[in-house]
Amino acid sequence: MSKNPMILNLFFFNPQGDYRFSWRHPQAPGKEIFTLSYYAELARKAEAATLDAIFIADHIAIWDTVPSGLTHYANARLEPITLLAALAAVTEHIGLMGTASTSYNEPYNLARYFCLARFPE
Repeated sequence: MSKNPMILNLFFFNPQGDYRFSWRHPQAPGKEIFTLSYYAELARKAEAATLDAIFIADHIAIWDTVPSGLTHYANARLEPITLLAALAAVTEHIGLMGTASTSYNEPYNLARYFCLARFPE
């Protein structure tokens, strides 16, 4: 009986952490979560740790703020297809996966976007 190997992926969901007030931690990232260099560093670290893939989900909405009405952390995310294409240029041996909304994009155009990203095999 052979065992299937475990597959480990990195999931980019909320770059500042799931806890709403994690931005307050002294080592929490700030505005760099909107830069390619931040994600490139994470991708290189994931590749060095021999993870199998990186997954980035498409987020088409910005969530509400806390009851105080103040925005306490970054609700916006980077668009996954462009980010994955950029990460393909700085990695060699890690899989890249993403989703895209067909509510706001025509399926034909999404196929073109993913094709044009030219992810390496």
